[in-house]
Amino acid sequence: MPEEQRVIFHCDCNSFYASVELLRYPELRGVPVAVCGSPDDRHGIILAKNEPAKRYGVQTAETVWSALRKCPGLKLLPPHHGQYREMSRAVNAIYARYTDRIEPFGIDESWLDVTGSLHLFGGDPLALSLKAINTMDSMLGYKNEKYLYFGRIPAKLDDAANYLPSRLAALLWVAAAAFTRNDAKGAWKIWRRDRRNHASPNSAQTESACAGALGVQLAGPAYYFGEYYAKPTIGDPLRPIEPEDILRANRMMYVAGAFALAWGVAIRAIL
Repeated sequence: MPEEQRVIFHCDCNSFYASVELLRYPELRGVPVAVCGSPDDRHGIILAKNEPAKRYGVQTAETVWSALRKCPGLKLLPPHHGQYREMSRAVNAIYARYTDRIEPFGIDESWLDVTGSLHLFGGDPLALSLKAINTMDSMLGYKNEKYLYFGRIPAKLDDAANYLPSRLAALLWVAAAAFTRNDAKGAWKIWRRDRRNHASPNSAQTESACAGALGVQLAGPAYYFGEYYAKPTIGDPLRPIEPEDILRANRMMYVAGAFALAWGVAIRAIL
């Protein structure tokens, strides 16, 4: 393949040292934090800082005393290079899901040649990017105390990337409900009413359409790691949920997927 046709991704972990440190000290989330060398050993420069510290104007490579003048409450942490290397290897293992042509550029950056992987995603770099975002959100985008800071960026990226697709998928699910002899009117009604009944802006889109199509109630209060969460319900309990609902939901999912495929092929043929 000619060089000009190759697809190269540049992946950079933002505030890498500081993000890893906040996995160790989740109680410092929201506090200005900087990783620095030892001023006593004449290595007193800022190696990394988190977002709250950036808002005070703290910059990488400036002296500690200069950073403290800008932000007197700056929390200083010593570096733990072994953990940074371990986390760097873990991040590159995620990259290896998409290509074996990875060129690390420092501990927190890598170049990925994904040219040979694009056929797995219909030849579309955007589709591969969306899959990578979804994977990082699944692995890191947790709201528990440990991962809230480190996983916030992939979680927000996932919300943004799936904002439009989730809504289109919900409309296709309504159409699929009619095609599979489920309740299309109920799917439309519950989607319109309950599509925002979730902490994620996207998760309840198709879930609400499915609940309305089946005439059942989904979601509601739940326990995570032994902790109770009072979550809103989705749909109306018109009847009890039964095992056959799994097959009904699967049929609607496959039909909605077929609609999406046909739609995509038609658009591509026009363009």
